[in-house]
Amino acid sequence: MNDTDPAARLQEVLATTDGDTMQRALALAAHLQTRAAALQTREEKRQQAELERMLQSSTDRVTLTQMTDQAFRAKTPRRVADQLTHILDVQGVPRFFGAMDRTLLKGFQSFGGYLPGVSVPMVKDKMREETANVILPGEMEHLPEHLLARRAQGVRMNVNFLGEALLGEGDARRRLKAYLAALQEPSIEVISVKATTLYSQITPISHSHCLLVLADRLELLYRAAAKARFVRHDGTEVSKFVYLDMEEFRDLDVTVDAFIETLSRPGLEDVNSGIALQAYVPDSFAAQKRINGWARQRVA
Repeated sequence: MNDTDPAARLQEVLATTDGDTMQRALALAAHLQTRAAALQTREEKRQQAELERMLQSSTDRVTLTQMTDQAFRAKTPRRVADQLTHILDVQGVPRFFGAMDRTLLKGFQSFGGYLPGVSVPMVKDKMREETANVILPGEMEHLPEHLLARRAQGVRMNVNFLGEALLGEGDARRRLKAYLAALQEPSIEVISVKATTLYSQITPISHSHCLLVLADRLELLYRAAAKARFVRHDGTEVSKFVYLDMEEFRDLDVTVDAFIETLSRPGLEDVNSGIALQAYVPDSFAAQKRINGWARQRVA
Protein backbone atom coordinates (compact mmCIF):
# COMPACT_ATOMS: atom_id res chain seq x y z
CA MET A 1 0.00 0.00 0.00
CA ASN A 2 1.18 3.53 -0.79
CA ASP A 3 0.86 5.53 2.46
CA THR A 4 2.82 8.58 1.31
CA ASP A 5 0.72 9.68 -1.66
CA PRO A 6 -2.98 10.20 -0.74
CA ALA A 7 -4.11 10.25 -4.38
CA ALA A 8 -2.30 7.00 -5.16
CA ARG A 9 -3.66 5.43 -1.96
CA LEU A 10 -7.17 6.38 -3.00
CA GLN A 11 -6.73 4.73 -6.38
CA GLU A 12 -5.49 1.57 -4.64
CA VAL A 13 -8.55 1.54 -2.37
CA LEU A 14 -10.92 1.80 -5.32
CA ALA A 15 -9.00 -0.69 -7.45
CA THR A 16 -8.69 -3.40 -4.80
CA THR A 17 -12.28 -3.22 -3.58
CA ASP A 18 -14.70 -5.70 -5.13
CA GLY A 19 -17.43 -4.59 -7.51
CA ASP A 20 -20.19 -4.31 -4.91
CA THR A 21 -21.28 -0.67 -4.82
CA MET A 22 -21.90 -0.63 -1.08
CA GLN A 23 -18.48 -2.09 -0.28
CA ARG A 24 -16.77 0.40 -2.57
CA ALA A 25 -18.66 3.25 -0.91
CA LEU A 26 -17.68 2.01 2.56
CA ALA A 27 -14.04 1.69 1.54
CA LEU A 28 -14.02 5.18 0.07
CA ALA A 29 -15.71 6.65 3.17
CA ALA A 30 -13.20 4.92 5.46
CA HIS A 31 -10.29 6.24 3.41
CA LEU A 32 -11.62 9.80 3.41
CA GLN A 33 -12.26 9.68 7.16
CA THR A 34 -8.76 8.37 7.86
CA ARG A 35 -7.22 11.02 5.63
CA ALA A 36 -9.29 13.80 7.20
CA ALA A 37 -8.21 12.71 10.69
CA ALA A 38 -4.57 12.67 9.63
CA LEU A 39 -4.80 16.25 8.34
CA GLN A 40 -6.41 17.67 11.49
CA THR A 41 -4.53 20.50 13.15
CA ARG A 42 -4.15 20.78 16.92
CA GLU A 43 -6.77 23.52 16.99
CA GLU A 44 -9.21 21.42 14.97
CA LYS A 45 -8.71 18.49 17.34
CA ARG A 46 -9.44 20.78 20.29
CA GLN A 47 -12.66 22.00 18.67
CA GLN A 48 -13.71 18.44 17.85
CA ALA A 49 -13.15 17.38 21.44
CA GLU A 50 -15.34 20.28 22.61
CA LEU A 51 -18.04 19.30 20.13
CA GLU A 52 -17.98 15.69 21.35
CA ARG A 53 -18.34 16.83 24.97
CA MET A 54 -21.21 19.13 24.00
CA LEU A 55 -23.06 16.31 22.20
CA GLN A 56 -22.83 14.15 25.31
CA SER A 57 -24.60 16.76 27.48
CA SER A 58 -28.25 17.53 26.76
CA THR A 59 -28.10 20.48 29.20
CA ASP A 60 -25.11 22.06 27.46
CA ARG A 61 -26.78 21.63 24.07
CA VAL A 62 -29.82 23.55 25.32
CA THR A 63 -27.64 26.28 26.83
CA LEU A 64 -25.64 26.74 23.63
CA THR A 65 -28.82 26.90 21.55
CA GLN A 66 -30.28 29.53 23.85
CA MET A 67 -27.06 31.55 23.71
CA THR A 68 -26.98 31.63 19.92
CA ASP A 69 -30.71 31.78 19.18
CA GLN A 70 -31.85 34.08 22.00
CA ALA A 71 -29.05 36.26 23.30
CA PHE A 72 -27.40 37.29 20.06
CA ARG A 73 -30.56 38.05 18.09
CA ALA A 74 -30.94 41.36 19.96
CA LYS A 75 -29.58 44.47 18.25
CA THR A 76 -28.33 46.43 21.27
CA PRO A 77 -25.31 45.33 23.36
CA ARG A 78 -27.16 45.94 26.64
CA ARG A 79 -30.01 43.64 25.63
CA VAL A 80 -27.53 40.96 24.51
CA ALA A 81 -25.67 41.24 27.81
CA ASP A 82 -28.87 41.00 29.86
CA GLN A 83 -30.10 37.97 27.94
CA LEU A 84 -26.77 36.15 27.98
CA THR A 85 -26.27 36.81 31.70
CA HIS A 86 -29.77 35.51 32.43
CA ILE A 87 -29.11 32.31 30.47
CA LEU A 88 -25.81 31.72 32.31
CA ASP A 89 -27.47 32.41 35.67
CA VAL A 90 -30.24 29.89 34.98
CA GLN A 91 -28.39 27.21 33.00
CA GLY A 92 -24.85 27.67 34.24
CA VAL A 93 -21.67 27.97 32.17
CA PRO A 94 -21.52 25.09 29.65
CA ARG A 95 -19.07 22.45 30.82
CA PHE A 96 -17.91 21.38 27.37
CA PHE A 97 -15.90 24.59 26.91
CA GLY A 98 -12.22 24.63 27.76
CA ALA A 99 -10.98 26.07 31.07
CA MET A 100 -10.08 29.46 29.57
CA ASP A 101 -13.44 29.89 27.82
CA ARG A 102 -15.34 28.90 30.97
CA THR A 103 -13.37 31.50 32.92
CA LEU A 104 -14.17 34.18 30.37
CA LEU A 105 -17.89 33.33 30.46
CA LYS A 106 -17.90 33.43 34.26
CA GLY A 107 -16.26 36.84 34.08
CA PHE A 108 -18.92 38.02 31.65
CA GLN A 109 -21.62 36.60 33.91
CA SER A 110 -20.31 38.73 36.79
CA PHE A 111 -19.20 41.93 35.06
CA GLY A 112 -20.43 41.91 31.43
CA GLY A 113 -23.55 43.88 32.19
CA TYR A 114 -21.60 46.89 33.51
CA LEU A 115 -19.89 47.64 30.17
CA PRO A 116 -21.99 45.88 27.50
CA GLY A 117 -20.55 48.08 24.74
CA VAL A 118 -17.16 46.51 25.45
CA SER A 119 -17.98 43.01 26.70
CA VAL A 120 -20.52 42.00 24.02
CA PRO A 121 -18.23 42.78 21.03
CA MET A 122 -15.49 40.77 22.77
CA VAL A 123 -17.80 37.74 23.05
CA LYS A 124 -18.87 38.11 19.43
CA ASP A 125 -15.25 38.35 18.28
CA LYS A 126 -14.48 35.16 20.20
CA MET A 127 -17.41 33.38 18.52
CA ARG A 128 -16.22 34.50 15.09
CA GLU A 129 -12.72 33.30 15.90
CA GLU A 130 -14.02 29.86 16.92
CA THR A 131 -16.05 29.45 13.71
CA ALA A 132 -13.59 31.08 11.30
CA ASN A 133 -12.43 27.74 9.91
CA VAL A 134 -15.94 26.65 8.92
CA ILE A 135 -17.83 29.93 8.33
CA LEU A 136 -16.34 32.53 6.00
CA PRO A 137 -17.36 36.19 5.71
CA GLY A 138 -19.93 36.46 2.93
CA GLU A 139 -19.41 40.14 2.15
CA MET A 140 -18.18 40.66 -1.38
CA GLU A 141 -15.19 42.67 -0.19
CA HIS A 142 -13.88 39.52 1.58
CA LEU A 143 -15.32 36.39 -0.05
CA PRO A 144 -13.84 36.66 -3.60
CA GLU A 145 -10.28 36.72 -2.24
CA HIS A 146 -10.82 33.36 -0.54
CA LEU A 147 -12.57 31.84 -3.57
CA LEU A 148 -9.85 32.98 -5.97
CA ALA A 149 -7.18 31.44 -3.72
CA ARG A 150 -9.04 28.12 -3.67
CA ARG A 151 -9.51 28.22 -7.46
CA ALA A 152 -5.75 28.71 -7.89
CA GLN A 153 -5.32 25.48 -5.88
CA GLY A 154 -7.73 23.65 -8.17
CA VAL A 155 -10.39 23.46 -5.43
CA ARG A 156 -14.00 24.00 -6.50
CA MET A 157 -16.25 25.75 -3.98
CA ASN A 158 -19.99 25.71 -3.29
CA VAL A 159 -21.11 28.95 -1.61
CA ASN A 160 -23.94 28.46 0.88
CA PHE A 161 -25.08 31.79 2.35
CA LEU A 162 -26.13 31.48 5.99
CA GLY A 163 -28.65 33.79 7.60
CA GLU A 164 -31.57 34.17 9.92
CA ALA A 165 -35.06 32.82 9.15
CA LEU A 166 -37.14 35.01 6.86
CA LEU A 167 -39.37 37.53 8.61
CA GLY A 168 -41.56 38.24 5.57
CA GLU A 169 -41.68 38.62 1.83
CA GLY A 170 -39.46 41.69 2.01
CA ASP A 171 -36.69 39.48 3.38
CA ALA A 172 -37.42 36.85 0.73
CA ARG A 173 -37.06 39.36 -2.09
CA ARG A 174 -33.78 40.64 -0.63
CA ARG A 175 -32.43 37.06 -0.43
CA LEU A 176 -33.42 36.38 -4.03
CA LYS A 177 -31.74 39.60 -5.12
CA ALA A 178 -28.59 38.60 -3.21
CA TYR A 179 -28.54 35.17 -4.89
CA LEU A 180 -28.91 36.75 -8.33
CA ALA A 181 -26.07 39.16 -7.54
CA ALA A 182 -23.87 36.27 -6.35
CA LEU A 183 -24.32 34.50 -9.68
CA GLN A 184 -22.85 37.57 -11.38
CA GLU A 185 -19.73 37.50 -9.19
CA PRO A 186 -16.85 36.10 -11.35
CA SER A 187 -15.29 34.20 -8.41
CA ILE A 188 -18.46 32.19 -7.61
CA GLU A 189 -19.17 28.98 -9.55
CA VAL A 190 -21.81 27.23 -7.43
CA ILE A 191 -24.36 28.45 -4.87
CA SER A 192 -26.77 26.57 -2.61
CA VAL A 193 -30.21 27.94 -1.81
CA LYS A 194 -33.04 26.72 0.39
CA ALA A 195 -36.73 26.89 -0.43
CA THR A 196 -37.33 28.59 2.91
CA THR A 197 -35.05 31.47 1.90
CA LEU A 198 -36.94 32.04 -1.34
CA TYR A 199 -40.47 32.17 0.05
CA SER A 200 -41.45 33.14 3.58
CA GLN A 201 -44.96 31.63 3.60
CA ILE A 202 -44.29 27.94 2.94
CA THR A 203 -46.97 25.76 4.52
CA PRO A 204 -48.14 22.19 3.83
CA ILE A 205 -51.79 23.30 3.65
CA SER A 206 -51.12 25.50 0.60
CA HIS A 207 -48.92 23.17 -1.43
CA SER A 208 -50.03 24.28 -4.91
CA HIS A 209 -49.60 27.99 -4.21
CA CYS A 210 -46.21 27.47 -2.54
CA LEU A 211 -45.08 25.35 -5.48
CA LEU A 212 -46.03 28.06 -7.98
CA VAL A 213 -44.21 30.83 -6.08
CA LEU A 214 -41.09 28.72 -5.53
CA ALA A 215 -40.96 27.59 -9.16
CA ASP A 216 -41.22 31.18 -10.42
CA ARG A 217 -38.36 32.31 -8.19
CA LEU A 218 -36.22 29.27 -8.88
CA GLU A 219 -36.68 29.85 -12.61
CA LEU A 220 -35.09 33.27 -12.24
CA LEU A 221 -32.08 31.71 -10.55
CA TYR A 222 -31.72 28.86 -13.04
CA ARG A 223 -31.91 31.20 -16.03
CA ALA A 224 -29.38 33.58 -14.46
CA ALA A 225 -27.02 30.67 -13.71
CA ALA A 226 -27.30 29.36 -17.26
CA LYS A 227 -26.34 32.74 -18.72
CA ALA A 228 -23.49 33.49 -16.31
CA ARG A 229 -20.06 31.98 -16.99
CA PHE A 230 -17.29 30.73 -14.72
CA VAL A 231 -13.68 30.00 -15.69
CA ARG A 232 -12.19 27.06 -13.81
CA HIS A 233 -8.55 26.60 -12.82
CA ASP A 234 -7.80 24.62 -16.00
CA GLY A 235 -9.29 27.33 -18.23
CA THR A 236 -12.57 25.52 -18.87
CA GLU A 237 -15.54 27.89 -19.15
CA VAL A 238 -18.83 26.59 -17.74
CA SER A 239 -22.25 27.87 -16.73
CA LYS A 240 -22.88 28.67 -13.08
CA PHE A 241 -24.65 26.02 -10.98
CA VAL A 242 -27.44 26.20 -8.39
CA TYR A 243 -28.11 23.55 -5.75
CA LEU A 244 -31.52 23.41 -4.09
CA ASP A 245 -30.69 22.48 -0.52
CA MET A 246 -33.03 20.59 1.78
CA GLU A 247 -33.70 21.99 5.26
CA GLU A 248 -36.71 20.84 7.28
CA PHE A 249 -38.39 17.46 6.82
CA ARG A 250 -41.79 19.13 6.47
CA ASP A 251 -40.55 20.91 3.33
CA LEU A 252 -39.30 17.76 1.59
CA ASP A 253 -42.25 17.30 -0.77
CA VAL A 254 -42.62 20.94 -1.82
CA THR A 255 -38.85 21.26 -2.34
CA VAL A 256 -38.67 18.17 -4.56
CA ASP A 257 -41.81 19.22 -6.44
CA ALA A 258 -40.41 22.72 -7.00
CA PHE A 259 -37.14 21.28 -8.30
CA ILE A 260 -38.90 19.04 -10.82
CA GLU A 261 -41.57 21.56 -11.78
CA THR A 262 -39.09 24.36 -12.45
CA LEU A 263 -36.63 22.33 -14.52
CA SER A 264 -39.53 20.91 -16.56
CA ARG A 265 -40.52 24.37 -17.80
CA PRO A 266 -39.95 25.37 -21.44
CA GLY A 267 -36.55 26.87 -22.07
CA LEU A 268 -34.88 25.11 -19.14
CA GLU A 269 -34.37 21.76 -20.86
CA ASP A 270 -30.58 22.22 -21.08
CA VAL A 271 -30.08 23.75 -17.62
CA ASN A 272 -28.04 21.71 -15.15
CA SER A 273 -28.89 21.91 -11.47
CA GLY A 274 -28.74 19.80 -8.33
CA ILE A 275 -30.72 19.01 -5.21
CA ALA A 276 -29.36 17.97 -1.82
CA LEU A 277 -31.44 15.47 0.17
CA GLN A 278 -30.94 14.55 3.83
CA ALA A 279 -29.64 10.99 3.89
CA TYR A 280 -30.77 10.42 7.49
CA VAL A 281 -34.43 11.04 6.54
CA PRO A 282 -35.95 7.69 5.43
CA ASP A 283 -38.39 9.46 3.08
CA SER A 284 -35.44 10.81 1.10
CA PHE A 285 -34.97 7.42 -0.55
CA ALA A 286 -38.38 7.56 -2.20
CA ALA A 287 -37.73 11.16 -3.21
CA GLN A 288 -34.38 10.15 -4.71
CA LYS A 289 -35.99 7.37 -6.77
CA ARG A 290 -38.62 9.80 -8.03
CA ILE A 291 -35.98 12.35 -9.03
CA ASN A 292 -33.88 9.67 -10.74
CA GLY A 293 -36.87 8.51 -12.78
CA TRP A 294 -37.74 12.05 -13.82
CA ALA A 295 -34.10 12.83 -14.66
CA ARG A 296 -33.84 9.82 -16.98
CA GLN A 297 -36.94 10.97 -18.86
CA ARG A 298 -35.60 14.53 -19.02
CA VAL A 299 -32.35 13.55 -20.74
CA ALA A 300 -33.83 10.82 -22.93
